[in-house]
Amino acid sequence: MRGRGPSNWHPRVCHACETFSKGHPGGVELNISMVFVDVRNSTEMSEGLSPSEYARTMNRFYTAATNALTDADAIIDKLVGDEVMALFLPAFAGNDHASKAVEGALAIMERVGYGTSAGPFIDIGAGVNTGTAYVGVVGDLGNYRDFTALGEPVNLASRLAQAAGSGEVLVSSMATSAAHIEPRAVRDIHAKGFSDPIPVTVLTRT
Repeated sequence: MRGRGPSNWHPRVCHACETFSKGHPGGVELNISMVFVDVRNSTEMSEGLSPSEYARTMNRFYTAATNALTDADAIIDKLVGDEVMALFLPAFAGNDHASKAVEGALAIMERVGYGTSAGPFIDIGAGVNTGTAYVGVVGDLGNYRDFTALGEPVNLASRLAQAAGSGEVLVSSMATSAAHIEPRAVRDIHAKGFSDPIPVTVLTRT
């Protein structure tokens, strides 16, 4: 009634909050959790579909991912190509944001069909990380601005998603500890830009 619809970040947040935030540049270093979800072999998939069919499949994926993540109290940061980026901030997800990030990533797997008799309608992998990142408004202060998170923890979360196999959620040691998960199916991965192997806990929805 007041002309304030839901935010693009989260359906339970007022759009005015999003507009206000983007209008005030700056940010803060904050301990948060992040989830990246990446479609496997999206280029090959697009070659076998018409542009409209490909768009419908991707929109189905975006819907499943964003619904699962916002149900777990995430803020949707970006839909970029074949990837979804979400932030779990203490102000929205509480102090247990790492557990909610893991919960949201596993919920995505379930919603696209992993662990069901029909199987997934699309092949995806996910990465979860927890760490201190810069969270705030970035961009051209006179024109385009965006609210996002920056820093090594964000980069690592993206690399984990890229390294995950179909149906896998790779959880960093930091997120595993913060979410109080018993480390299991531990794997070392080699991520671009990181000199040392990265130990991860591998979770699946089967």
